[in-house]
Amino acid sequence: MLYLDPLNAPSGWFDGLDGVVSRVLMTVGSEELFLDDNIAFSETVLAKTRTDVRFVIQDGGVHDDPILDFMLDKDPKKEELGSLMKVILGWLKEGVAEAPSVAGRAANGIKK
Repeated sequence: MLYLDPLNAPSGWFDGLDGVVSRVLMTVGSEELFLDDNIAFSETVLAKTRTDVRFVIQDGGVHDDPILDFMLDKDPKKEELGSLMKVILGWLKEGVAEAPSVAGRAANGIKK
């Protein structure tokens, strides 16, 4: 189960990541049990890829912190979301804005 412990994945496991995705958002809370492992993974594995990697440490955050926004039924329109969820939503919005339109992909012969 290498996906559970990416720091111990075989050499080359993440080679070609940039051929699959152009952007990666990696988040971790400062109070996260796996904080050190996440930092090491970002600095040693993801830093070697040609993928655009954004690594964010949420001050005071815990494991799965953004999920709590939904479990507590926070309202994004009322600015109730936690700081990390705002980062995630902004990152997703940037990705959608950068993505070529369906019409543009079809014009270039791209099916998906």
